[in-house]
Amino acid sequence: DLCFKTESDAFKLLSGASGVARFGLMSWQANGHSCGVSGTATPIEGGWIFERENEGQLCRLQFLRTAEGGVQLSDPEWVCKTHYCGARAVLDGMRFEPASRADCATVDTERF
Repeated sequence: DLCFKTESDAFKLLSGASGVARFGLMSWQANGHSCGVSGTATPIEGGWIFERENEGQLCRLQFLRTAEGGVQLSDPEWVCKTHYCGARAVLDGMRFEPASRADCATVDTERF
């Protein structure tokens, strides 16, 4: 399981025996804009991917493990941002560093 918590972000990814993971993410960014998304992610090389179609657009949000033991998000076409973030908040490139790892019991991605 991978859980991270900072002053403005919370991320929890709980992986099952098959590698499929449940996740939740809440991020407060500049000027009070936020991103919030949760769901099920399937394993891919180097991490997991969440895919969901919204209004005819396919959100493909990747959670990639970093060499240092953290996680970096990838939303290169910003389709996920459109549906899960406010105007000035983004998911693509968001990183959770190993120093922000937390006990999963303390990470609440529903209310922040």
